[in-house]
Amino acid sequence: MYKMGELGCVITQDMDDPPWKAGVSQDKVFELDIELVLPGHRGVLKNCNERIQELKHHHQKRLDEIISILGKDSQNAFQVASKMSWDIIYDSWDLFPVTQNWFAIGEAISDLKYLKEKGVVKTEMQRKRRLFSWNLNHTI
Repeated sequence: MYKMGELGCVITQDMDDPPWKAGVSQDKVFELDIELVLPGHRGVLKNCNERIQELKHHHQKRLDEIISILGKDSQNAFQVASKMSWDIIYDSWDLFPVTQNWFAIGEAISDLKYLKEKGVVKTEMQRKRRLFSWNLNHTI
């Protein structure tokens, strides 16, 4: 998070350095008195805290969904992403444009990394592929 006089700017969404590692958390942003949000996509927001609550709810649902998808099977990020629910007009993963697949896999990787950091998911390499599975020793 950077402060520039009266203008506060929060930069997030880097898969190699996720926001939770950099110390930029939604909770820190929630504490700020923000009047206007200019996101990189979608429209301007005037109620930052409401949006933070929506995002927290969305991410928790996403994490729960990933844990459910993993079940007891080891899967790679492509497999996990292909089973996640997406708010998109296509009827199946196979019909997604390649760019949408790319973004979806990126989001799945970010969430899987987060779950690994928390000890919920573990990884292993098999034939040069990283597989993710639920850490059965972890209690939720």
